[in-house]
Amino acid sequence: MKYKLCLFWVALLVTLSFTTQAEGGSNEKNAMEYLKSTPASKFELGKLSMEIGSLVLTQQYNEQKVQGTDFEVKRFSVKEEPDNLFMVIHLEGKAKDMNDEQCNAFLNIFTDMEPFNDLPKNLWPELSESQHDELSHLVRFAVELVSRENESFTLSCN
Repeated sequence: MKYKLCLFWVALLVTLSFTTQAEGGSNEKNAMEYLKSTPASKFELGKLSMEIGSLVLTQQYNEQKVQGTDFEVKRFSVKEEPDNLFMVIHLEGKAKDMNDEQCNAFLNIFTDMEPFNDLPKNLWPELSESQHDELSHLVRFAVELVSRENESFTLSCN
């Protein structure tokens, strides 16, 4: 039930974002006609898939310990930058255990795991191998370590 409610809210927010970007004159169409006439790009659909996946992964792994460490999964999210798209795992641990070496170790672990090891291919299977290779440098995984003692203290790597 929680999963269906999350999907409803994600769909609602996506719908609202498309309708608020409407150009002038769209008031002449009814809302359903407008929505049907506004195509979503393949990029937007892939990003939406990542966002839904991040909600599901957060529900599935929230507060689970990362084996062999004192860090636990806090949540997953999607971060878009002008030329990059990241699936971010937020791991919570003690501030004294947070450093670049630990962050990069987590990044290597999660990057090699399914389904993260080839995000572009999983999101856009219809693209060519060369397009997947190009996107593999732009659509990838990132880690953010969050201090258990002070949530505003974070360390990121990608």
